[in-house]
Amino acid sequence: MALDDRAIVFSAPSGTGKSTLALALLEDGFDYLSDELAPIDVQRLSVHPFPHALCLKSPPPAPYCLPTRTLQTGKRYHLPADSLRGDARTQSLPIAAFIFLRPGSRTTTAYRPITRGTAIAHLMSNALNSLAHPAAGLDVAAMLSQAVPCFELDSADLGVACQAVREILRVDLPLRTN
Repeated sequence: MALDDRAIVFSAPSGTGKSTLALALLEDGFDYLSDELAPIDVQRLSVHPFPHALCLKSPPPAPYCLPTRTLQTGKRYHLPADSLRGDARTQSLPIAAFIFLRPGSRTTTAYRPITRGTAIAHLMSNALNSLAHPAAGLDVAAMLSQAVPCFELDSADLGVACQAVREILRVDLPLRTN
């Protein structure tokens, strides 16, 4: 997802609500880059748009709704990329943050910065294609966790989660040093 020419990359295991959060962020004014894939230029710390259908496993909770051009196939809902709100992006954008979802935790804070070690673990388990990088991606995960701010986000309440993502972007995020 993107806002003001900066990208946010979400990562979490399948079925945790990344696509539903993307739909909520679209309704909140964000632009759509991709679902399921986020091609990252590791050297430039940027992400390339890869727009294809946004796929939901269930309809979003109220007050969010499916666009009129949603296609239902079995138990899945496919939202064609050209039907999604937001500007179509064609250029790569700098990564402002990696956000790892922790759905349903209902903690007292919507988001929190995470340690470099936790970020590496998240990147290795859910974000990187380990076969595409030397050393199974460990060096890349370590570099990304150092260079890009990383957060965990409670996505149980989509409205609160959207506000938290805006807050993360509002801060002038420095390079990580810990």
